[in-house]
Amino acid sequence: MSANKAPTLPSSNSFRKVRVFVASPGDVAAEKRALGKVIELFNRVHSDRLGVMLELKEWREVVSGMGRPEDVILDQLPVDTWDLFVGIL
Repeated sequence: MSANKAPTLPSSNSFRKVRVFVASPGDVAAEKRALGKVIELFNRVHSDRLGVMLELKEWREVVSGMGRPEDVILDQLPVDTWDLFVGIL
């Protein structure tokens, strides 16, 4: 890019949604809240400039079902419905 050209900003209709799935045990609630705050801050500060919007997905979106908890979650939030995985231990 030449020194005289400003970077091209994404148009309002060219945002890419990046779905972030977080998995964690119950004893790391503070860390999980911190991740949510980081994602909110990223979206407020960087989304317009970068054309990227982060969306947090977690197991609480899942309706209870029969079977192993991992299977119930992945049946309702399959791997192909999220782009990044964050595991907090």
